[in-house]
Amino acid sequence: MKCGEKCDRDICDEPCKKKLKKCKHNCIGICGEKCPELCRICNKDRVNEIFFGTEEEVDARFVVLNDCKHILEIEGLKQWLQLNSNDNNEEKTDIQLKTCPKCKTPIRTTKLFNSSIQQTHRDIERVKQLYFGSFEDNEKRSLELHQKLYNMHNMNFDSKLFQAVYQSKSMQYFNVIIKNYIDKFKSRDPEVPKVLYKHELEIIFNMIQILEKIFDLILKLKDYENEFLEKRLHCLLRFLIDSFENNEQQLDDILKEIQVLSLFEQIAMLRKKHSSNDNTTQLLNKAEAIICKYNAVSEEEIAQFKSLLNEASKMITGLGISFEEKQMILKAMNFGQRGHWYKCPNGHIYCITECGGAMQQSICPECREAIGGGSHRLLSSNSVATEMDGASIGAFDQNVQVWNANQGI
Repeated sequence: MKCGEKCDRDICDEPCKKKLKKCKHNCIGICGEKCPELCRICNKDRVNEIFFGTEEEVDARFVVLNDCKHILEIEGLKQWLQLNSNDNNEEKTDIQLKTCPKCKTPIRTTKLFNSSIQQTHRDIERVKQLYFGSFEDNEKRSLELHQKLYNMHNMNFDSKLFQAVYQSKSMQYFNVIIKNYIDKFKSRDPEVPKVLYKHELEIIFNMIQILEKIFDLILKLKDYENEFLEKRLHCLLRFLIDSFENNEQQLDDILKEIQVLSLFEQIAMLRKKHSSNDNTTQLLNKAEAIICKYNAVSEEEIAQFKSLLNEASKMITGLGISFEEKQMILKAMNFGQRGHWYKCPNGHIYCITECGGAMQQSICPECREAIGGGSHRLLSSNSVATEMDGASIGAFDQNVQVWNANQGI
């Protein structure tokens, strides 16, 4: 193998066989590198000057670092580089060229370090690929995100909250955000969006996710009026225009803010379903007061908020269970038809399976009143539990009505 060809040796230490021109003594360098001007005999003091501690060895070899002209003993240099490499230092994750231990000048042109220099350049290219992405992937994603922004820009919302937000200038901020990001895709051809780099697309992707969550919140809070909510949305959108930097802390804070604002959706749903019950209204007002503040809402406050809403939900259903619990029960039973739920004279809920008609009489496990009936007839003291699934008559009676209608009876 010729000197200078690619090999698996990280740092070459083959002695140079040349003679120094001035004194004709043996070169103290290595093959393939520039010969150091110092002579082991003529310049003994300078050659043996201690830096690594290996300079006085009889067979010590030296290299000239072309970038700074310092002359260093190779074995000591190898050990120093090994100790200071990322492979042996878990805290170091930076990618950079080797440097001179004396002056920290980056080593760029010394052949001895070709392998290390090339590896560093490969690492840099790999990081650039991760940061900038490939053209094909970026082109595809640029088209997708540009279309999403364009669709969002053309959305219309028919809700009181949306109108309130628009009138308070927050919606204007919303449009500014979208327009700013659409402008990033501008190119010479108006029909073809500009292809952005991967890291730029990540910022836009995160912003779109945030805006979609806000859009979703506005739609779900249709016709729900709350001055605090409007101001909070206004502040959030203003922050996205003025201060958004796409770092992890900001993303986490923004998502937490949206999560808190989404709690208003639960209040809006219960306010829509409940009547003018003073106790229920009081519970909902208490819950709303917990989240109607500008400083951060703690986990304990969110737990208190959910507890109040759960209590209000049970009052509204009149069943002693929340809407969520009721939905879980209905889903688990999966009758496929309404009208299987009944209640005893004291309002305790029970169900009749199969056809939904009463075929036998039993005792309510809670109050010992008679429940059920016979021959598909419900006891007169019992009734359909409309509050459970919305049915006004039992499932069996529904089927009889359908059969009679089909027979023309």
